[in-house]
Amino acid sequence: AGGGRLGRAAAAEADAALGIALFDWYDRHHRLPAYLPQAARRLRRALAADPDRADALVALGRTLAAMDSTAAALGALGQA
Repeated sequence: AGGGRLGRAAAAEADAALGIALFDWYDRHHRLPAYLPQAARRLRRALAADPDRADALVALGRTLAAMDSTAAALGALGQA
C-alpha cells in the first residue's frame, strides 16, 4: 500500500513539473496555444493530489489567463 502512495506522490510531482515546464516554454520560447490545455491538465492533476502547491497554483492561474479563462485564472490565483 505504501508503494502506491509513493507512486501517486511521484506522479503528482511529475505532473506539476511538466505543467510548469509547458507553460514556461509557451511563455518564454514558443507561443503555441496547443501547449496551454496540456499544461492546465497536468497542473490540475497535480493540484488534485496536493492542493497546497503554490507553484502549481500560480502556473495554473497564468495558464488559464493565457487561455482567456479569466474567471478560472482568478480562482486559481486566489488560492495561491
